Amino acid sequence: MNVSMRLAWLALFCTSLLPNCARGFANQSANDLLFYSILGAYLGGPHGTYAYAANESSNLVAMYRIDGGTLIPLGSVSTSSPAAISVNPSGTFAYVSNNSAAQISVFAIDRGSGLLSLARTLTTGTNPQGSTVDSTGSYYYVVNQGPATVSMFSISGSNILGNGTVATGTGPVRVAVDPRNRFAYATNFTGNSISMFTMNASTGVLTANGTQAGVTAASGICIDSSGQFAFANAHGGNTVSSFTINQSTGVLAFINSAATGTNPLELAIHPTNRFLYSANNGSSSVSVTSVNTSTGSLSVASTATAGSQPFGLRLDSSGSFLYVGNSGTTTVQMYSVNQSDGSLTSLGTVATGNGTRSIAIATF
Repeated sequence: MNVSMRLAWLALFCTSLLPNCARGFANQSANDLLFYSILGAYLGGPHGTYAYAANESSNLVAMYRIDGGTLIPLGSVSTSSPAAISVNPSGTFAYVSNNSAAQISVFAIDRGSGLLSLARTLTTGTNPQGSTVDSTGSYYYVVNQGPATVSMFSISGSNILGNGTVATGTGPVRVAVDPRNRFAYATNFTGNSISMFTMNASTGVLTANGTQAGVTAASGICIDSSGQFAFANAHGGNTVSSFTINQSTGVLAFINSAATGTNPLELAIHPTNRFLYSANNGSSSVSVTSVNTSTGSLSVASTATAGSQPFGLRLDSSGSFLYVGNSGTTTVQMYSVNQSDGSLTSLGTVATGNGTRSIAIATF
């Protein structure tokens, strides 16, 4: 069927079902889900880019289709107090850490519509927070604030098997794995530090490798695509810091810090490794920080206005668009990214649930 015919049939179908989309995230009907599935099929079947916002206070994950950088709402799925969401590299599964339930919810991602469906749940430590999937899609990690641990899991399709835990510092909130599966790092909010780990690439098991101190209320963390540098926000210091990664041991060495807005939380790095983005929860803004890709040194670049209390944020895979969850205004802010200087231009907002803690993107 050619594009004109697809659009004609889609227009007829939208006329009858599109009013259902106006009822909000918590009231999606079977007709809505049917509409979204057929929409995916008529737009060309199993391909597309989708975003997911974990809204802890409203116990749901909001789903969106990304069209030219704009988020198109696709409804939501219920899950208990979602604190973070991670998607595997192939875009087939999403993993949600459920803070108050001490469990992980595994969702299958429909490749025609981008919709989530619950595949299974499993137990983890108390108060699970940030999570990540390794670059091969073989391992999943989540930090647990209650026992101050990282839970380790092996992934095989929809199955996810526990590999034990390893201790962190106090109050862990985020975890990151280097792209070559050699090292991992967890930020310790109340411990004011970063826990370092070596990683067994064959089993996914982490081994404690010391602590990098001096990061006040350490929050967001990310690693550049070369695996040479790590970056972490200091929520209590209003800075973002850079570190070299020892390529033999994984031990971090401080390079420098750059100012952010007030109380930075989530942190993301541009695919070119040239820019960092910090969600400043206390000053309702997003800081753009320039990265010297040769030395890892940081410098202040620009600031963009956000909604109230921004928390989770995510770049799309091309680095063309940034999405920020404004936890104080139940919206996701959409930005286009200037590829020369990293600056942000707002594309407006879209409704979401309460308390957006994390955003993930699936592309297939």
